[in-house]
Amino acid sequence: MATSPPILSPQTFTGVSTFSNDLQQILQRAVQIASLPVQKLQIDQSDILAQENALTDLGSSVSGLTSSFSSLGLLGANGALTASTSNPAVATARLTGSPSPLSYALSVTSQATAAQAATALALPDSNTTAPRANGLYQLTLGSASESFDLLATGSGRTAGTTGSVAPASPVSVTLNFANGLAGSISANLKGFFVGNATVGGASAGDTVTVNFQSDDHSINTSITTAPLTGTEDATALAGLLNTQIGGNPALNGKVSFSAVNGQLKLVESDTVGTGFTFTSSHTGAVTTGLEPGGAIGGQSAQEIAAALNAQVASNTSLSAAGVSFSASSGQVNATAAAGKQFTFTATDNGQGTGFVSGLAGRTRVVGFANTLSGLRDYINLREPTLGARATVINTSSDPNNPKFDLSLVSDATGTQTLTLLDSTGAELLPNGGALGTNAVFSLNGGPTVTNSSNTITNLVPGLDLTIVGPTSPGTTATITVQKDRTAVQSALQDFVAKYNALVNKLGAQIGKNAGPLSGSSVVLQTSSALRNILGYGISSGSVRSLAALGVLSDDTGHLSLDQGTFNSLSDAQLPDAVSFLGSTTTGFAGNGYSLLTQISDPVSGSIQNEQSFFQASDKRLSDSIARAQDRVSLVQNSLTTQIAQADTLLAQLQSQQNLLTGLFQAQQAISLTNALL
Repeated sequence: MATSPPILSPQTFTGVSTFSNDLQQILQRAVQIASLPVQKLQIDQSDILAQENALTDLGSSVSGLTSSFSSLGLLGANGALTASTSNPAVATARLTGSPSPLSYALSVTSQATAAQAATALALPDSNTTAPRANGLYQLTLGSASESFDLLATGSGRTAGTTGSVAPASPVSVTLNFANGLAGSISANLKGFFVGNATVGGASAGDTVTVNFQSDDHSINTSITTAPLTGTEDATALAGLLNTQIGGNPALNGKVSFSAVNGQLKLVESDTVGTGFTFTSSHTGAVTTGLEPGGAIGGQSAQEIAAALNAQVASNTSLSAAGVSFSASSGQVNATAAAGKQFTFTATDNGQGTGFVSGLAGRTRVVGFANTLSGLRDYINLREPTLGARATVINTSSDPNNPKFDLSLVSDATGTQTLTLLDSTGAELLPNGGALGTNAVFSLNGGPTVTNSSNTITNLVPGLDLTIVGPTSPGTTATITVQKDRTAVQSALQDFVAKYNALVNKLGAQIGKNAGPLSGSSVVLQTSSALRNILGYGISSGSVRSLAALGVLSDDTGHLSLDQGTFNSLSDAQLPDAVSFLGSTTTGFAGNGYSLLTQISDPVSGSIQNEQSFFQASDKRLSDSIARAQDRVSLVQNSLTTQIAQADTLLAQLQSQQNLLTGLFQAQQAISLTNALL
């Protein structure tokens, strides 16, 4: 509720004339008269506050009774059944439906536990030392497994040289970004070349010439074989061409020929750093399969990085994140702007040629250090998928000699595989493997049941069990589901108490000494709802009214539960009592819940609507008071100025009067003196 500013106190006027006190009283009286409208508005606002507080108080009691009807409805809906265990340290039971009454002997061998393990690296720190220098790891938990690279580098050759069929164009690598950075890029690359025909048709003296030009135009040279004998096949022709390449410094070690199924194959070294195009010619009728020439790759790390960077430049989200690729020691490495964390996976499109970019095969991780802390942070980022939580621990008792390791715990219980391997397949978790335990138990001496979770559902329809711990040897815990007369009695007692509390709150707002809500529509609606609740009845069964349950009303409108009447209900009548209660939508409970929800609903209920009206009125009054205060302030300031001017004028007149009086008195004294002489 808004707080209004206090009424202005009249300014203290300090004058110089002898009438200043009178002027002060005039100012004070004028301000008091001008403030009368403000006082009236503040009284109205105080009344609104009293109504708001009373409505909140009443609403609390209405909500309490609504909650009681909800409890009655839930109790009636499940047939007044309750589930309990004789030993909560072994198991707890919860109803999810309405199972038949039962009693089971539960024997628990073990409860389910989560798989957990820790490394034994004993690293001196968690933020700088690498668990494994190459940053390659594979985490497996159950059926989930992921190989990832914390250094975000592609290892091995950077382009394929295997295969027997020329790759269809384009050979490409596609990167898909995720886990913090969305998007994908694809870069076209070159592969090796396989001739389009089987070598043959040579005659003695024929020659074959191949011209090579590098992509960067730094190499433009030709080789020509020695004259052929006429019997050369692909293997022999490849040997002759390679001999010429070996004698050409511009080509030696950069390109080479081989034979595949009678065809010439041309590959580029994957360390050259540039691709080649070529054309061929020959004398005679020899067929080389090189016609009309083509392009070869064997792309280097530098070229793959450059191709990927060109694609990044055309992608605004990746460019904004500072994504870039570089080459180092024949590997493609990915980085990003400081603070950016994401992963990407690579797919090589080699059309069966054996093309490999060096990036495919694992998740590349950017922005996570190759340390225990980085490993922890990445595993926790992937927790929703991998299902494991990592923590850095210090196993040393010497603060000057820490020994840091990584602890892993699965989110789910049950026996499952937990391993953390490096790139050689070595296990970083000394006890990694099948870890965790399943819940193992039996009911009534029956067959052993194994469950990966401690929460057992659907074993008994409508009843959930939660395993807490094992039973002692030779003992069992009893699981009981039964119709609970005591639960019905407790629910009725709660209803009676909350009904009477609401009657008292309503009584304070009705009659000669009615409170601030006298005449409120909410009070009238609530009173009507209580009358309808008391008048509810059904036409069949042995329990047709509240009175049959022992709930009686006195002449003040208050209820009481007669224990004798309730206790006299037979076991055969208890189902009728439960049927009378109904649910949150049917029967006695449903009727009461519906009537009161119309009043207590926090969004559309009558109480909320009236509270909104009071809040709007309070806001309107606060605004009016502020404006009225401004007017009083203007009156006070204006009148103070006028009184000050009047006081000054009076002081001047008094000064003149005093001067004239003095002159007159002096003249009289002179005249008197002259008369005496």
